[in-house]
Amino acid sequence: PRLAEFGPRAVRPDARIVVVAPDGREVEAVSALERAGFRHVVGVLAGGIGSMERHPRLIEQSRRLSADELARELAGSYPPIVLDVRTAAEHAAGRIPGSIHVPLEQVADRAGELPAGRRIVAHCGGGYRSSLAASVLRRLGRSDVDDLAGGYEAWRARRGGSR
Repeated sequence: PRLAEFGPRAVRPDARIVVVAPDGREVEAVSALERAGFRHVVGVLAGGIGSMERHPRLIEQSRRLSADELARELAGSYPPIVLDVRTAAEHAAGRIPGSIHVPLEQVADRAGELPAGRRIVAHCGGGYRSSLAASVLRRLGRSDVDDLAGGYEAWRARRGGSR
């Protein structure tokens, strides 16, 4: 369900896709992609993500910061850019002070607005959309992108939020 809701916002429908799914769930994954409008599945990785463990250089992962880690970094001398990829309504209801708001569906088109030379920490409400945003930004050439584990909810629970 999350793929159908957010996938089209983060990945072009004409993108060539290789499915990485747990063994036995490949058909389900391809079907979910098709229902979400993705028609260009070019293959399935046999053995799922576990098969990539022998090739760690081929896997790119963002670092997931806790709310405490982000708070420490924001208080430091060279804080990261905090990118809020939630909807306008979510952003209006509460935000991390100093964050830049770019809804997930606009991240690819507006990536050039994000200052170069500073690390980005993306966040959403709970962590799913920010991982998509980080992936989109890496695909566009930004290697300095991490995301906030637990999203704004984790930040608010720790800090009390900002309205």
